[in-house]
Amino acid sequence: MNETQFHFPATDGTLIAGYRWPSESRRAVVQIAHGMGEHAGRYRRFADALVASGYAVYANDHRGHGRTAASPQALGDFGLGGFAALVSDMAALTRLIMAVHPGCPVILFGHSMGSFAAQLYLLDHASLLAGVILSGSAALDLRIEARNSAKVRFPGLNAQFEPARTPFDWLSRDHREVDAYVADPLCGFTLTQASSASMTESSARMADV
Repeated sequence: MNETQFHFPATDGTLIAGYRWPSESRRAVVQIAHGMGEHAGRYRRFADALVASGYAVYANDHRGHGRTAASPQALGDFGLGGFAALVSDMAALTRLIMAVHPGCPVILFGHSMGSFAAQLYLLDHASLLAGVILSGSAALDLRIEARNSAKVRFPGLNAQFEPARTPFDWLSRDHREVDAYVADPLCGFTLTQASSASMTESSARMADV
């Protein structure tokens, strides 16, 4: 399918890398928020399937991810704005979508970390959306519990797949997808300590809802 790459300015001036997969249909626009340690380009097959079903698709590389990261050393670093800025970037993309597709409903699809961002998005920007889909998600207040209780421990994501073929067997049952992830230089990293802390701190708002 025809893919367009572009950049758009965040509220703090940061240039955010975006992707667009157009459709002739006016059915709806799906906005994708990708997970941690990956980038929006990994969703091309998903975007192609949506376009074939009559949806236009937009996505962006979050701060510290993909083409938005200033350098390989910046991968995993949200920067001074932290996780709150990442969520604000998603709202900026939605507004861009609405300007290009006036009157067309926007559905936000968030996977893993992107689903956490989508939950926070709803607190301040729900009026922009016609719907939200959470994939690979969890209650954000569990992050608060894990931080505050020494008794809470989460096993490594790959633990239940041992003996594992790769450190990322948890990612998918499709070995081709796992191998593509392992081979991708823009995948497989973790967040910096400060960025992880900012995501946990932002999650506190959800625990009070």
